[in-house]
Parts: sequence; structure tokens; C-alpha cells
Amino acid sequence: MICLQAFVVLVILLACGTCLYICIEQWLGFYTTHGIANASVFVYLMAMLCTCYYKASFTSPGHPPASWGRDRDVELNLLREPVGGIGLGELRQCERCSGYKPPRCHHCSICNKCVLKMDHHCPWINNCVGHGNYKYFVLFLLYTVLTCLDALLLLLGRAFLAQRSLLLVEMICMWILGVIVGPISILVSCLLSYHVGLMIKNKTTIEYHSAHYNKLKRRPGPQERPDQYDVGILKNFIQVLGPAPQCWFFPTKPVGDGCSFPRKPVKRLLMMDQLKVRL
Repeated sequence: MICLQAFVVLVILLACGTCLYICIEQWLGFYTTHGIANASVFVYLMAMLCTCYYKASFTSPGHPPASWGRDRDVELNLLREPVGGIGLGELRQCERCSGYKPPRCHHCSICNKCVLKMDHHCPWINNCVGHGNYKYFVLFLLYTVLTCLDALLLLLGRAFLAQRSLLLVEMICMWILGVIVGPISILVSCLLSYHVGLMIKNKTTIEYHSAHYNKLKRRPGPQERPDQYDVGILKNFIQVLGPAPQCWFFPTKPVGDGCSFPRKPVKRLLMMDQLKVRL
């Protein structure tokens, strides 16, 4: 997994050297208005990309407190409450950690720990993506897409609009960067759109696939409903990005403790179940 992180660092270094010194400096110049503007935009996007990548990689995704589930009787009673034969989130105990798991918490076999609001284990950051670093991960995807698009524009401008001819070494660096950045921009854009869709519905990757698996298998009995956390698009975004819209695109700390989450009213869940039965 560390090899993938090393690859990311090498691509970042290659992009910085190629875009700044081969594209901007030799095409527009650092001391022109257009050169300063383009360099400022690229440096800002790259700085945000590196910051979000660092925080996503080295910030703990969050782990359940050792005392959780042992001294919170009121919350546990709420977790045990069934609705229409389907539990809102049964009290679960991890077989490996021997501790109680809050709602949306899952055990990661790679980290060998329970992770709060676990989404998945990402090999590119060599870390689990969970409550503590999910915002950093989403912002890393966003700034990766923006930086790749900016780099592609700079490469095209240097190749077709600049008057100065390219040296062989410069041409090789630009070709390598273009071959890497092009597919990355497409793949990461797809991944970003997928996670934006999850944020709109307030689901994790595990909950998304579990819901489809349970629907296909028609598993009976009490199950934790992933749609119970969908409390509206704006509130769903606030749970991930924070209450202040002006800070949504900055790597600020996550909201909440990762152990409890707002839910739909019980009456609304029952109405949804009755509507599904009629259909």
C-alpha cells in the first residue's frame, strides 16, 4: 500500500515541475499577468490537494470508545427499538474486538479495528475512510479532478500555443504527465460523482452495497435500515461538510462524534414501508 502512496507523491512532483517550469514559465512567463494568474490557480489547487491527501491518509477515521454500549442505557434502548419488524439499528458486538459497535460502525479486516461510519479501506491513502476523515477524502477527490483538468489545459496550451519549441526532455515529461493525468481525471471524476450521490442519500459504500444485497437476497428479520439516516439533502451535506457553507471546500474537522446520527421520524419510515407494500 505504501507503494501506491509513493506513486501519488511522484505524480504530484512531476505535475508541479512540468506545469510550473515547462508550461507556465516557458509559455506565459512567471512575471506576466497571465503567468501569475495561472501559477496562482495551479499552486492553490495543488496545495489543497496535498493538504487533503495528507489529512485523509494520516487522520484517524475514528474508533468506538471502549465504554460505548456499557454505560449509555438510554441510547441503547433507542437502538433496540423495532419499527414494523425492522430494527432501527440493533445493538451489535464485534466478534474480533469484543466491544459494542455503534450504528454504522464496521470492523476493518486490514486495520484490524472497528471504524466509525466506515465507508471503505482505501489503498491509495493506506487508511480506512470513516467518520474522522471522510470529508478530507471527498475533498481530495474534488481537488484531484480540478488539478488534473488545470494540468491538461496547461499541457495543451504549452504544446499548441507557445512559440518556443519543446526540448526532448520537456516533451517526454509532458507526454508522461498527460498519459497519467488524462485517465486519472476520468476515473476520479466517476468516483467523485459516486460519493456525491452517497452524500445526497446519506449512505456509506457499505450501506449502499448492503441494501442492494439484502434486496436481492430478500433477507428476512431485523435489519439496520440505511435509508433511515436520509434527513434531507442539505442536512445530509451538513453532516459531512459542516454547518458553515463557506467552509465546505476547506479541510475542517468533521461534525459529531461518529456514534449517533440524526434519523427519519418513525412515522415517516412506517409510511414508506406501507407505500412499498402497495406498490
